[in-house]
Amino acid sequence: MGVLENRIFTSAHMKDHEMQHFGMVFVPAAMGALSDWPKSRLEEIGVFWEENSKALPRGVNGLPMFMSMHLMHKDDWARATKAIEREQKRRETIEI
Repeated sequence: MGVLENRIFTSAHMKDHEMQHFGMVFVPAAMGALSDWPKSRLEEIGVFWEENSKALPRGVNGLPMFMSMHLMHKDDWARATKAIEREQKRRETIEI
């Protein structure tokens, strides 16, 4: 619900050309928060995310900046993506 209500920002929101700013959006990643993780574990990350309310007062090229972040496993992100898409379709077809 948070994604659909624009309360949560994820790395999946970033377009390919915006990924060059990933470290400026999720600052802990650029500061080495995952530097001691083995590559096999890094490959299990599905998405980085944070609540929009925790964004810094500044952004970069229209993207928010966060001094904190959460990680979601790729299997959990696959399930979440399906749920997000299902809820989005439900909202688009709801009759009032």
